[in-house]
Amino acid sequence: MSIPANNTSPDAPLRDSNPFLQNAREGRHGIRWFLATTFFVLICWQVIGAIPYLIAITLGWSEDPLISFIALNSSFVVLLASLVFAMHRVHHRHPLTLVSPDGSFSLRRALTAGSLWFVITLLNCLLDAVVHPGSYHLSFNLADWLLFMPAAIILIPIQAGSEELLFRGYFLQQTAFLSKNKWGLATLSGSIFAVPHFFNPEMQQGFFLTALFYFAFGWVMAMITLKSCRLEYALGVHIANNLTTVLIANYTGSALPSPAIFTASIVDPSFNLLAFLGSAALLWILLFHLLPSLNKPKGSS
Repeated sequence: MSIPANNTSPDAPLRDSNPFLQNAREGRHGIRWFLATTFFVLICWQVIGAIPYLIAITLGWSEDPLISFIALNSSFVVLLASLVFAMHRVHHRHPLTLVSPDGSFSLRRALTAGSLWFVITLLNCLLDAVVHPGSYHLSFNLADWLLFMPAAIILIPIQAGSEELLFRGYFLQQTAFLSKNKWGLATLSGSIFAVPHFFNPEMQQGFFLTALFYFAFGWVMAMITLKSCRLEYALGVHIANNLTTVLIANYTGSALPSPAIFTASIVDPSFNLLAFLGSAALLWILLFHLLPSLNKPKGSS
């Protein structure tokens, strides 16, 4: 699908010049509706969504990696359902207006960005193994991996997708009323995205650098979304990132434990941050400079 033309002055507020952000003006909008939706979604996600995992812990099922994975990610099913419900019933908007200006979805964009990020992530894993020799070990068990794979393929897109719809879709559009430039908006988005991840176990490896990594991830995804005026690139990257982690190369103490093919015993926050920044720069060049046809209207020359 095409990116709508920008016919406004470059000095206009960002929400007026970016058609993706203008969607926040559709249906019922304003501070009271934003607060109502935010409160409702967070309660559903963090309270109601936590019930399956609490049940698993109570019954002693959380030691099973597959049951634990399903229970943990069930909260994101609740998150997605509550956000869709709020968009319909509170804002009177179609949920896909969180994806694109015209409410369409481009699978091509999502798959392209996801494929690129998958390859880049694998190269980073190889580099990590070279920089930290002996840190990776083969943990592959075919039976466990084949049993786990369907759950990952179903639940990771829901988990990563619901986060992108909330943080880079809903929050990014709504906070455009607070910031008038893309840098401030992306910084706000990255900060909001980092906060829920402060409770992840990998924060113990180095709180500041790991928090900075999550901030950088949210900041880059916001910039990509603002540049493309669509959410599919961020969706593809986030889903590919998490699928690669749980199926190919995970690490000890991961927030998403899984029977991955390889497991790293060493987590270097400084390496992860630098590798991500370099990868993000490469992805930006590929998406917006070397693959310009992705940003053209379908059928155009």
